Amino acid sequence: MKSHRPGDWGRYLVIAATRDDMKRFFRGLQKQTKISNTTITEVTPVHLAWWNFKSVQYFDLLELIKKIYQMDTSYYGNIEELNESYGKIQVTGLTHGVEAKDWPILSLQDVSLRDF
Repeated sequence: MKSHRPGDWGRYLVIAATRDDMKRFFRGLQKQTKISNTTITEVTPVHLAWWNFKSVQYFDLLELIKKIYQMDTSYYGNIEELNESYGKIQVTGLTHGVEAKDWPILSLQDVSLRDF
């Protein structure tokens, strides 16, 4: 796998219906890194609003979301938390690179990991 430099990675905005839905999704995502043939190989939380992940390609997270919405449970190991994320999670790719001019501004919310 090629080593990425700053700016070479993708950035995504993950929106959940509730705080509990966000925690459930990220728990499932962490479990998904442990199945065979996964393309998302590591998921590390900073807090609920900022997670770092490693994957084979930029769009692996978007592909996972697509498979959740297609109910293709074999793709992600039929992980219960990901099954329960159906209809409760939205992932949007953000413009990346030094010329990016669009930045999301979200309302204040509790993003600590204290109850994760």
